[in-house]
Amino acid sequence: MGRNDKFPFAMTKKSLVVYIASIVLIGPLLFFVRGDMAGKYAACIACPMIIVYLIYAYCKESKADMKAQETKVQYMAAILKALNGMRNM
Repeated sequence: MGRNDKFPFAMTKKSLVVYIASIVLIGPLLFFVRGDMAGKYAACIACPMIIVYLIYAYCKESKADMKAQETKVQYMAAILKALNGMRNM
């Protein structure tokens, strides 16, 4: 990997709250300001779907983070056990 490779933004609790708050603020704007059918559709259907997807993505990423942490601990324990075994030889 090069130095300029970009990683996707991590989904933290703070970013989840910011995303949901921005969508909640955009919803009434789409519903009242842009009052045509597309605006009402976006405010009533698309915005809640986006919020549900963001919550799903956060839960999925937090589970993956916990699993990665458990795996890291297991690998570190195996490495330390192997090093202690080599030292005793």
